[in-house]
Amino acid sequence: MNTLFAKQNWRQLLCIQIGGAICLPVIITGQMLVKNYGYLSALGAIILGNFFLMMYAYLTSSMATKERKSTVECVITIFGTKGTHIFGFVFIISMLGWFAIQLNLMTESLIHFLTFLFPNQKINPLLINLLI
Repeated sequence: MNTLFAKQNWRQLLCIQIGGAICLPVIITGQMLVKNYGYLSALGAIILGNFFLMMYAYLTSSMATKERKSTVECVITIFGTKGTHIFGFVFIISMLGWFAIQLNLMTESLIHFLTFLFPNQKINPLLINLLI
């Protein structure tokens, strides 16, 4: 079967979504929200944010499925050729932000681990960021 036109069933797509929803940075972000804003506020923010993302994913995936277009083709349809630059910029900013969250999580974990191994040593977080 040609993999270019292979379809994924809903179970395969659900597994991908579940994997993204329970990854470690998302769990840590949820824990930080609860710590800073309380359980009910954090739960409300998570539900509202996930609802917004679910609606966005539903709209974009239904459009792509209905019209048999790739993501780039859908963006050109919605925003036009010049609007794709704005979409690309926003996408890059979101990816850099997510990378920063993951880098921060890795740095804090490594500092915690190194502090446990070498309790009397001062560890420079900037140096750890550069090493990671």
